[in-house]
Amino acid sequence: MVKSVYKNLAFIVVSLESGGTENYLLRFLTYLQGENPNMKITIICKGGKTGSLLPEYEKLKVNIEVLKLGYINWRNIKKLKNKLNHDYDVVCDLTGNFAGISMLVGKWNNISKRISFYRASTNHFSPTIFNLAYNKLMNRLVRKYATVILSNSTAAFKYFHPSLYKKDQRFKVIKNGVYVDVFSKSLNKAALRKKYGLPLETILVGHVGRLNAAKNFETFFKVIQHFKTKIEHKKPVQFVFCGRGTDTEAFKDRLENFKIKEYCFSLGQQEKVYEVLQCYDLFYFPSVTEGQPNALIEAMISGLPFVASNIAAIKESVPKEAYGQLVDPLDVGGSAVKILNTINASHPLTFQNWAITEYEAKKRFEDFKKVLLD
Repeated sequence: MVKSVYKNLAFIVVSLESGGTENYLLRFLTYLQGENPNMKITIICKGGKTGSLLPEYEKLKVNIEVLKLGYINWRNIKKLKNKLNHDYDVVCDLTGNFAGISMLVGKWNNISKRISFYRASTNHFSPTIFNLAYNKLMNRLVRKYATVILSNSTAAFKYFHPSLYKKDQRFKVIKNGVYVDVFSKSLNKAALRKKYGLPLETILVGHVGRLNAAKNFETFFKVIQHFKTKIEHKKPVQFVFCGRGTDTEAFKDRLENFKIKEYCFSLGQQEKVYEVLQCYDLFYFPSVTEGQPNALIEAMISGLPFVASNIAAIKESVPKEAYGQLVDPLDVGGSAVKILNTINASHPLTFQNWAITEYEAKKRFEDFKKVLLD
């Protein structure tokens, strides 16, 4: 066990809306407080709002502060400086390059450990001249003022710091942690399908992820169209979307526009994702970019066969034996055929045991805890 040296920690996120970063931090802090109940923890939401996970964070009795940081706004930077001027031992900003200002302010306030944590492996913004220039400046601030630079994938370091990460000891990959017992236990599929209003006799191909361009819903819709018009299959196949934004009228209108609404179920954000996964027969994950994909990891731990994108961050997250299940994220026909072949396989490949060993929460959270507290 790591000795508790630092007791006053600040974590910076954009908001507390449900997403990979926010859920990861919630799980980690739950673990950390169980191991170190006397720590003082502050969450700073620098996007100007909290979000749907606020009640869960409040249960942890952490201090939650809201700040609209924006771009280079000196008044708001001063506000951040004041918020971090409380004898913090560690400041950890989980927004990658955009942690640059936090790292600079942490240096001004003499915070000894300043951590930039990358949770995505590529940029997620429009490449305008201003955005690229600002991003480059933030990247330089991270390099200069962060004492530790973390990521959940090597792919992120290759993208954001290609010439530096191999020779600089500040860089370290911290893999995601999952409470494997929750996702690996076998539940009654028929009862769960009834609970969520899903058909009992249909093959269900499911997804978990918020409505976001990175999740590549456009290709998903085209794959469903392909199933509808060009693929013959013995049993009916339908598709399930679970995640923030997937139950909105705007999302359903998109399904209607693609003429696939009758093939789909839209569950929206669900608290018990482990139950939803147990309803599926196959998990399809066509993201065009990821950090380390929690949803895919949880699907593997649940024992589901999957088809996913052949991108660097996903290849890092699965065993080599699973590479045959990876398809170019924009290959509609190839994805549809791979899904069909996996559905029809007498013994489809699953990687539950590997994923349980690789992503067990205590082991992975101890990795992050050690970085924070050493």
